Amino acid sequence: MGNEVNFRMDFTHSLQMGKPERKLDCEFLRILRLRLGVDIVALVGGGGKTSLMYALKNMVVSANPSARVVCTCTTKMLKPSSSEIDVIASASSVDEALDHCAKTFDSPHESSDKASSLLLYSSKDPTHDKRVVGVPPSWPFALLKAGACDIVFVEADGSRRLPFKAPDLQRGEPVYPVGCTVTLCVAGVDAVGVVLNEENVCRAHIVSNLTQTTLGATITASCVAQILGSPCYWHLPNNNPSLTNTTGENDPEIGATGVAAATMRFIPCINKVDNPACASIALQIVEEMQRVYSAKALSSNIQIEMILLLGELWGQRGTLISHHTAYAISSKQQQRNAKLSGSSETQVIQHTQSQRQPKKSKSCT
Repeated sequence: MGNEVNFRMDFTHSLQMGKPERKLDCEFLRILRLRLGVDIVALVGGGGKTSLMYALKNMVVSANPSARVVCTCTTKMLKPSSSEIDVIASASSVDEALDHCAKTFDSPHESSDKASSLLLYSSKDPTHDKRVVGVPPSWPFALLKAGACDIVFVEADGSRRLPFKAPDLQRGEPVYPVGCTVTLCVAGVDAVGVVLNEENVCRAHIVSNLTQTTLGATITASCVAQILGSPCYWHLPNNNPSLTNTTGENDPEIGATGVAAATMRFIPCINKVDNPACASIALQIVEEMQRVYSAKALSSNIQIEMILLLGELWGQRGTLISHHTAYAISSKQQQRNAKLSGSSETQVIQHTQSQRQPKKSKSCT
């Protein structure tokens, strides 16, 4: 209880005083430890995946103006507005996707400015005029392997824009990209308190089965924690074809870089923590998640690295509110860990290309 009160006081103080946007970005990137030229980041769940993807894209480019960032999906997603991404392009083959990367990041444009971000999709959704169909799961790794970009963010499932969902692994969802190194599993704090049905929750029947929560009942922090804090619900590395070589070629490098239990980073993200009241609910989810995960950790192939609380503060989405260990530990140990983590400010993301300034949005459909 004392930790919650202190957190609420710190949260309120931060709202009143404000923090520099640059400082927030750097702190988030320092904790995430994303690596240019290596990482393919999958975003799954509900409650703000798309907004988080674009926020991370902006942070990477802000910290590294030379970075070449590709955003895409492996299912379907809403086509972004011109203010959210520099270039939007459709491709019918991986060669065409590589060509779009070259045109976006390397070729001269109307001005001396260079674009820093590209959204790739394969086609328009014939059933929804504002939605696009994603790319095959082998493409992100192919782009990274060819040196066509520096990092790829991938929406790997859909949630019907609802705050909470459960995966359907038996039907091949999420559709993870080949070579995925980081999974950010997202849920909105606003899921707590709503009725468990398909109007409020994507795949409510699966949530009900996994958590033993009756359909029509009120969703609790424990219900969210059981889904968000169980990597085994989101990954079946031995059974999901998206996690292995899907190119049809005998490429041992791609096969070896599919999702592996020893290397996969699984990070739950509790989103929409926009005020102290939401923070209080988010901390309840964290406590329940720590309890759930501590009980399942020994039997889980993929380990939770940390738990992130994110919100929209000072007009900036994807703001890091706080981060927590997956295990419940003493306050003394928390203080010791905080000192240790604060002793090194080395950022994994570094400048690797010549300086490149952001460019106005351009569509290459």
